[in-house]
Amino acid sequence: MNVGYRMPKSLRFFAWLSVVGLAVASWTPGEYMIRTGVGGSFEHIAAYLISTLLLVSAFPHYSPWAIGGALAAYAGILEIGQIYVPGRHSHLEDFAASCLGVAVIVALTLWIRRTSSPVNKGT
Repeated sequence: MNVGYRMPKSLRFFAWLSVVGLAVASWTPGEYMIRTGVGGSFEHIAAYLISTLLLVSAFPHYSPWAIGGALAAYAGILEIGQIYVPGRHSHLEDFAASCLGVAVIVALTLWIRRTSSPVNKGT
């Protein structure tokens, strides 16, 4: 992977937009929440899969571990913050589902980078 390649500004914009979207979705009062109907844990996994994918794609010069750690901490902050949002509740299961979404993309990114590395191709 050519780390020197600059990602399009639009990709970086959507990556940061997804981070803001996580906060909006997490801290919207319960009476205004719109649910997908697929279950809360799946919603958390999907949201963090998408955000992590966008961030590791938009910022390839950062370690996937750093991005994943920051997003996991962010998930914890957002989950704890739900204690203060009317009609919302903080759940350890939701935090774990968010972290699972992050972990899947971090692991996949590390695997792709490792297997596509010139060192592993015998060159």
